Amino acid sequence: MAPRLFDVECASGLVKAVRRRRLPSAQALDDLLDLLDLPVERLHSPASVYNGLGLALKYGISAYDAMYLALAAEERLPLVTADAHLVRALAGSPHVVLHPDDIEL
Repeated sequence: MAPRLFDVECASGLVKAVRRRRLPSAQALDDLLDLLDLPVERLHSPASVYNGLGLALKYGISAYDAMYLALAAEERLPLVTADAHLVRALAGSPHVVLHPDDIEL
């Protein structure tokens, strides 16, 4: 599960990849369609927005990252992120934050 902004954030990352010439436009469009088909439940919770602001201010992380963290906390799930900086920023906090490299499949 993810906040509703998940799709927009994915699209934003694809735009950056195209602008940096790391990905052709046609591939970005195809990749977004694949992302939109992922079995990710998109949630909106006013509480997670409010709690996210507090978390962003407390840990010095972005509001976007904090929304994911707040949602994970509400659902009592770990936050999985490829953002190593975010993992480090939350080290020692009561929140369980995992990098994909730390997950055994």
